[in-house]
Amino acid sequence: MIKENPAGQKSRIHLPDGSFVNLNAGSYLKYADDFNNNRSVELVGEAFFEVQKRPEAPFRVTSKGIVPTALGTSFNIKAYKATGLVEVALATGKVSVEDTFSQSKLLLLPGQMATKLDASNQLVMSETDAKIIGQWRNGILLFDSTPLANVINSLENWYDVEIMVQGDVSGILCSGTFDNEYLDNVLDVLSHTIGFEFQIENKVVTINLKN
Repeated sequence: MIKENPAGQKSRIHLPDGSFVNLNAGSYLKYADDFNNNRSVELVGEAFFEVQKRPEAPFRVTSKGIVPTALGTSFNIKAYKATGLVEVALATGKVSVEDTFSQSKLLLLPGQMATKLDASNQLVMSETDAKIIGQWRNGILLFDSTPLANVINSLENWYDVEIMVQGDVSGILCSGTFDNEYLDNVLDVLSHTIGFEFQIENKVVTINLKN
């Protein structure tokens, strides 16, 4: 079974075991027909999981070689191909996160996050606010010292546009919270913070950095 969202579209999925998944834009989820006997899913993109508790059957998600395992919990995974980054953030319960490449493992508690860059061989644990995990489900875009390249990827998926950047995005970080804002409002705020000019024409956005 494959559930897929194109850019600009989000959905809520009721899995056969009673678990729920909020699937973000530009993402897909795959699971077997015998899911009740084998609670394993594959994710590309971003999703928030609300896992039905079944101690005898752990719930596993595979995403770019990172495998969170849960019994009954809620957590968010962000693993878009374009970003080279995997983030697992725990809202409630407990979750074990394994890196199948390095064989390293972390046990997360609420408000903790496991992060791995494609170029790294190490899972890194950090603290986050459990209350803001998965806020994208409510139409909220949240950036906290996020690399501009990743912000662009999020905006492309969120608003179903193509963003073309003139200039070097490396080293530029963005912060801000946007609650159900139009794209031009988001870009206007970021342009004043970072320093760029932008133009929107149909579904193509051109950003001209001033660096």
